[in-house]
Amino acid sequence: MSATQAGGADAPLGGNLLELWGADPTPGEADAFEQRALARARAADDRGDGRSTTVYRRDEDWSGAGTAPRFLTLQVRPARADGSRSDADAGVIEDDDPLLADGQRSLGCYRLLETTHAGSWLEAAGLLYVRVDVAPAFLEPFLDWYVDEHVPAVLSAPGMLGARRLENTALRADGTAPEGEHRFCTLYDMEAVDVVGRPETLAASERGACPASLAPHRQAHNAAYRRCEGTSGS
Repeated sequence: MSATQAGGADAPLGGNLLELWGADPTPGEADAFEQRALARARAADDRGDGRSTTVYRRDEDWSGAGTAPRFLTLQVRPARADGSRSDADAGVIEDDDPLLADGQRSLGCYRLLETTHAGSWLEAAGLLYVRVDVAPAFLEPFLDWYVDEHVPAVLSAPGMLGARRLENTALRADGTAPEGEHRFCTLYDMEAVDVVGRPETLAASERGACPASLAPHRQAHNAAYRRCEGTSGS
């Protein structure tokens, strides 16, 4: 495994960062919120600074493990040439950012470690959003399993189009993520949101299940989303 794959000192693959925001309107407010979120995404992209914003809505029929926001806004943005970020870029929404509304909260900023395909970042109809933390002492064996076994197993399921692995850009000195954020994030593109619950997908995930020796030392939270109409991705 390369240092880049392991989250080492090498430059990450690609020149983009990914900002994530979440929001939890009540079920009765969700439809109206979706329209406002789409309008804010278009306004953000119209700023002409290279950002590309996509809005996703959680599939209520499959909530996965753990909790996840009802709406997920993902914004691809160019990284600085040296990979550094100003305080304003560190997962904080600027005061004039069109995304700042309706109780949206930052879920962190991530850099791309590895991608399995060269397509657009956020173009598929379905998205499996996976957040992972692992005890630092078990990072190397975790990545050996996750990168070489688990992700390929999941991607072997029909309807899984590709995956992108990302790492939080604001890790503490001990390798842990800030409060309320996660060290790693994996985005699986799916041809439809129901791919995640199909028997073939569940069987593929089971083939790549976490070894018993690692399970107590990692936490994973999953949720399935459908891409909201009206956002273009990148």
